[in-house]
Amino acid sequence: MKSKIIISIFIFIFVSQTVNSVPAPPSPTCEIIAIVLNIQKVGAVIHKDFVEHPQKLLEYYKVKLDILNITTYKQEGVGSCDTSYIEKVEKSGAILTLVEYEKNPIEKGQKIKAKIRFGGDERFSGYFLSDIQILENKIMPQVNLSHWYYIFVIIILFAIIFYTFKKVKK
Repeated sequence: MKSKIIISIFIFIFVSQTVNSVPAPPSPTCEIIAIVLNIQKVGAVIHKDFVEHPQKLLEYYKVKLDILNITTYKQEGVGSCDTSYIEKVEKSGAILTLVEYEKNPIEKGQKIKAKIRFGGDERFSGYFLSDIQILENKIMPQVNLSHWYYIFVIIILFAIIFYTFKKVKK
């Protein structure tokens, strides 16, 4: 009977302990030059300890980037700032905290220079942007004129010429 009570107390103490989240392993801090393809404010529900704070809404900006250049700013842990890093960031999108956004608000179409690194814990992780500098405002996309554009222009010109000759004959 005593052993059951001791085991029950041990289990109660073990289970009621607050479990702290484990941070992501160290990763390199990269410096990027990129074009902002999209930026959207989103919220994520973070489950904390289920006893005191069952959940918390975390707001941040999800940023889609077209990374033009990447270099290693600070090497920590394993990994490197290479093409696989670019692919992961472009696929998952980058995270921009509200605090970082307020320092230098960005918008779609801008060319930026920023630091980015993988961070977080098992509840919330991703590629975090910081130290953003706006290099160029609103990059205009280059229009690729297809052959249909030229055909359309030629048809309009022929229509104008035909209309003009028809008026001259009258």
